[in-house]
Amino acid sequence: MTTLPPPPPPMSPLPGDGGADVRSEHGPYTFVDAIKVCFSKFVVFKGRARRSEYWYWTLFTWLVSLIFGGWTLVPNMVNITAGNDMSSPVGTLSNVVNLVLFLPGIAVAFRRLHDVNKSGGWLIAPLVCLVVAGIVGVTSGLSALASMSDTESVSAASGAGLVAALVIGILGFALYIPILVWLCKDGGPNTPNKYGVRD
Repeated sequence: MTTLPPPPPPMSPLPGDGGADVRSEHGPYTFVDAIKVCFSKFVVFKGRARRSEYWYWTLFTWLVSLIFGGWTLVPNMVNITAGNDMSSPVGTLSNVVNLVLFLPGIAVAFRRLHDVNKSGGWLIAPLVCLVVAGIVGVTSGLSALASMSDTESVSAASGAGLVAALVIGILGFALYIPILVWLCKDGGPNTPNKYGVRD
């Protein structure tokens, strides 16, 4: 009869954690835990968020939007086919739910970027570019329409403004690429960075 080898030694705790199991204290969240944490930190933009916290929250908001979007679709189709312009109460509820989920979603994205040692302000940069592109595009478009009514041709300044709006808009969308990479990046061990340690 053969004897079995001895079991491996228990996992050693991190220094200063009081001997707790590292996996349970610093491991990824479950789906339910992530939702609870995000609702408990409803508008907390400081601190750090694990990757699982952010992506489970994103999955949760997509599922809720899908459910409410489906519930809204049927009454809206009925209203359209009946010739009514009235919006359904379910559609209003869907808008309220989306507004409720918006702030915690932005907050967890800020904390997620902090976890990879990036500023949460990166989330604002693409929006600023898109707003600037919109303003430049609208003013250039209005200027082009005004010049066409007078001379039947678009001025060079209006054309350049429209091109600048397009370039700024593309830059705004391009800024989402590094942000998405950072949101997917592992935050590494729970060592302090300039945003603190994970909770």
